[in-house]
Amino acid sequence: IHLALVEGTEQSYDRMDVLAGKGDKVAKRYENARFIVKAQVDDMRLHGKDPAAYFEENQDATERIFNLPASQQKRVADRYRALIAEHGSLNPLKEGEAEAIEAEKAAAEAEAEAAVVDAGAAKRAAKEEAAAAKKKQKEEARA
Repeated sequence: IHLALVEGTEQSYDRMDVLAGKGDKVAKRYENARFIVKAQVDDMRLHGKDPAAYFEENQDATERIFNLPASQQKRVADRYRALIAEHGSLNPLKEGEAEAIEAEKAAAEAEAEAAVVDAGAAKRAAKEEAAAAKKKQKEEARA
C-alpha cells in the first residue's frame, strides 16, 4: 500500500502539500532525518552489513528519528556531519576490518562465479543430452 494514497495519513498530507506546490517545504521537513538515515546506511555498507535487514529489525528506532523535533534532528545531523568530516564515516574502520570485509567480498564473488560456471556446465550438459536424444530419435525413425 502506498500510504500517500490513503486519506488521513501523514504521507497523504505531504502528497497534498507537494501537489499544491509546497514540495520544497516538505523536502526541507525531512532533510535532516533523511541525512541521518543515509549516514547510517553508508556506515553499515562500509562495514559490510546489510542496511535493509537492520532497518527491518529496528523500524521503531527509525520512526523515532523521523518523529524527533526539528531542532533535535538538526543537532543529530550536525553531529553526524562533523563525525563524517573528521573520520570519513560515523564509525571508522578498525585496523584489519577493511581486509576482513574485502576477503568476505572476494569469497562471495568467487562463490557467485563458481555458481555461474556450474550453471553454464549444467546448461551445456542439458543441451548435449537433448542433442543426443534428438539424434537417437532420428536414427530410430530411419530404422
